[in-house]
Amino acid sequence: DVSGPMFDAQYFWKEFNKDDTRGQRVEDLPPPEEAPQSEPKDQTPVKISARFGEMWLNKDAPLKDVVLYFERDKRAIQKIDLDSKVSESGAPFTFAMGRKEGERTFSGQSDDGGGVVRSIGLFDDIKGGKLAITGEFTPQGAVEGEVNITEFKLVDAPMVARILSVAALTGIVDELRGEGISFKTLRVPFNFSASTLRIGEAEMFGNALGMTAKGTYRFPDSYIDIDGTVIPAYALNSALNSIPIVGTILTGPEKGGGIFAANFSWRGPSATAEPSVNPLSVLTPGITRKIFSIFSGGSSTPRKAPAAPAKPEAAEPPVSEPQLETVAPDAETPLPATPEAKGGSSR
Repeated sequence: DVSGPMFDAQYFWKEFNKDDTRGQRVEDLPPPEEAPQSEPKDQTPVKISARFGEMWLNKDAPLKDVVLYFERDKRAIQKIDLDSKVSESGAPFTFAMGRKEGERTFSGQSDDGGGVVRSIGLFDDIKGGKLAITGEFTPQGAVEGEVNITEFKLVDAPMVARILSVAALTGIVDELRGEGISFKTLRVPFNFSASTLRIGEAEMFGNALGMTAKGTYRFPDSYIDIDGTVIPAYALNSALNSIPIVGTILTGPEKGGGIFAANFSWRGPSATAEPSVNPLSVLTPGITRKIFSIFSGGSSTPRKAPAAPAKPEAAEPPVSEPQLETVAPDAETPLPATPEAKGGSSR
């Protein structure tokens, strides 16, 4: 048993997030799905029961009133039970990892999602929100899960502000840099393996703004590769999305897409990369945005599973093309054979 007023766990936290491929050249790393599965190194088994007044995972903000149980065998962490409070709000944050039906799973909850995100050292742009995180460790060693935060406010957020600025949405940028923008939902499916974080079909939306994103972040060289869509006036802009066929044509194939939206991409070293927006996509409705993104060499961010560009194109004209194709074989039939043509000939 361990107890004390304060525990500086920054080194522990870095080691917890470390894997053996850090420091290798990116060009020497195979794709995560093709990475060889080496035998894990034996470690010293550890069991710890601890109580701390504060536990620091980064230099910005601690977790308070921490009660922690940690267990690791020779090969991997087997169990974590964490009860704590977010420093500023005092909201509880709980996290648990253990075995369920033979698989290692984890989950966490808090009524101050922004405070938790700040306490673990990710970023401090989210204020409030209800957090839920779930996931598992796959047999191949990857970590897969999903983060959900509801009813929160985004303030400053330089990366989002830069995307909005490039998309010429300056009014929303001013609001973001002022009191912030309220959002109803943030959902981020993720996979972490071979020093690469993969974000799959993420979405964030509120009345004023909606965004989708999908891509990767490589830790060895801090390289970002993200494609997405930004949707202004989200509540009004996406209202037609629920209408079958017409909604897809007007708002695009991505779930939650808007009549008017902009496709963006962000590629390069994170310290110097700048977002780019396809200018043809900013004021073009749904499916047309998809076509423009293909011509520009970019890619939109469909909410469904990734598919070849041909699939969305084939789905674009679900009504009109089949009708034209059934009429085409009758083109040799004289026009007077149709009522319309007869009317024309009688003139």
